[in-house]
Formats: sequence, C-alpha cells, structure tokens
Amino acid sequence: MKVLFFGSNYNHTSRECLERLLKEKSLTVLVGIGNLSRGRVFYTFATAVRRYGILMVTKKLSRWAECMVSDLLKRIGLPIRQHCSLQGLAESHQIDYFFVRDINGAECHARVQKFAPHLIVVCSFGQILKPYIITLPKLGCINVHPSILPQYRGPAPAYWILKNKEKLSGVTIHFIDEGIDTGDIILQSHCKINIDETEESLGAKTTALGASMLFEAVELIRQGKVHGKKQDERDATYYSFPRIGRQVKDAGGSSAQYATGGELSADPLGNLCRDISPNFGSRSPNQARVDNESPPKTKSPSRAIPENSRQGNRS
Repeated sequence: MKVLFFGSNYNHTSRECLERLLKEKSLTVLVGIGNLSRGRVFYTFATAVRRYGILMVTKKLSRWAECMVSDLLKRIGLPIRQHCSLQGLAESHQIDYFFVRDINGAECHARVQKFAPHLIVVCSFGQILKPYIITLPKLGCINVHPSILPQYRGPAPAYWILKNKEKLSGVTIHFIDEGIDTGDIILQSHCKINIDETEESLGAKTTALGASMLFEAVELIRQGKVHGKKQDERDATYYSFPRIGRQVKDAGGSSAQYATGGELSADPLGNLCRDISPNFGSRSPNQARVDNESPPKTKSPSRAIPENSRQGNRS
C-alpha cells in the first residue's frame, strides 16, 4: 500500500509517527515536508512572537538549531542516536521526500497525482487540505489529533486542555473532510493528566500514543475493517491559538502576568517562571486560578467553524 505522509520537518510528533509507519516494510511511503517560502519567513516569525511570546519562540528556535546540528553530525557519520528531522529520517530509510510550500498548489497536486497514494496521512502539518487533495487517495486522508474529538478541535489543544483543568486528554485518529477536525473517527484513546503536567510533557504522552494508534489505524484501513464514527456536534468545542500575556491570580487576590513565552501546566502558578527557572516552587491548583478567558474568535481562512460548536462541555 502506498502512503503519502505530510508532516513538519522538526516536529517531534511528525517524526515519531513517521518512524512508526516506516517499521512496516509492506508500506511504500513518500514524505511531504512542510516548508515556508522565503517571503513568509519573517511574517511567520512575527506571528509566532505575537502568538507565543519571544521567550517561547527563542526556546523553539534553539531546539530547532539543536536538531539541525544533530542531523548534520549524523550525516557525517558521528554516532548520534537518531535523526531529529523528517528529512533525516527519510534519508536514513532511503525513501523519497519533497518539500511542500503549498499543499494545495499545482506543484504539490501534480506530485500527489504522480505518486497515486492509496492513503494520505497528516500529522502536525500546519496546512489545510482542500477537497481536490482530500479526494485523490482512494482510501481517504487521515489525521492525528491530540485531543478527544469532538472536544478541543483546533490548532493548540494541549494549552486549552490544561488551562481548563481537564483530568483526561488523549488522541483521535480521524478521516479528514472539509471541516476543521470534523471528520469521522477511526480510533480514540485517553491518557491521564498529572498534577504537574505541562504542555511539553502532555505532548510527549500524546505523541507516543498517537504513533502507536496511527499504525493500528493504517492496518485497519488496509484490511478494510474501518467504519468511521460520526462526531457528535452537540459536544463539539473549537479553540484557536492562545494569546500571550494572560493574568494569573492567587487565592489572596493579588495578580501577576503570565510569563511571556511560559509553558502552561496543570498547575497555573507554577508556569509563571518554570521556563526561566525549572525549580520554581509552584502551588497546587486549589491555591490558584487562571482568570476566565474566552478563546480567540479566529476562523480558518478556508474552513468555517461549525455554528453549533460550543465551549461548555468537559470530559
């Protein structure tokens, strides 16, 4: 079976999911790697700073640089444990890959048609597929989403799951349709959220879970044993990217700004300085609360958010 995998080059979830698929030798895999045009690099950087804060962007850039150096050292033969990028992983497995500036553009469309995949897999890719791409593979397109759909649709579920103090998170493997994370569900699995959970640690959990589930979903699709389950729109919630500079109040009523670029955890006050000082002494959730905040009312440029989605349901 031919599988076309779309992911982001230095994204840990993309890499882990691709690595799991490549263990199945009966799959012929082509990798499409998200890539920015030169003209959009500055715009993307500026948007990231506004969205996450300069500290978080700096942290992500340092990790990206570490990954680039690691891949370079591995290419020249040094005993580095594993590749950090999709490109390096594809090269080590001697499979074809290509860079994707616009998944819906003519160049990518021609590449997809030429490869003629039976299945398209999308994992932390960051671009929205249009119908003429979705309908190309005869077995459909599937996505790995780090929440229990239909709750927490959207691009940053881990942040909102922790902010809303959920007890459980999880992963959904679902078919892609014309909506945002609205397609029929193939598999779902839950994971517990610990009291000291952070976005990074929760992401590690859902990444491991998602990679295993993706392989299982592909096998079920190949065997013709999948009957997708419709999502219940009555339980649907959608959250866009979080804004920076939120206010945190303790039980005594005093307040402080959420550290710009900080990483949210299940313990709100513990995040104020955790990225700057990992040993910062945090309090328990019953000693602090994050001010009520409505999610940004941002719509995707090409897909409408369901009108009947709501934000009151919790697991």
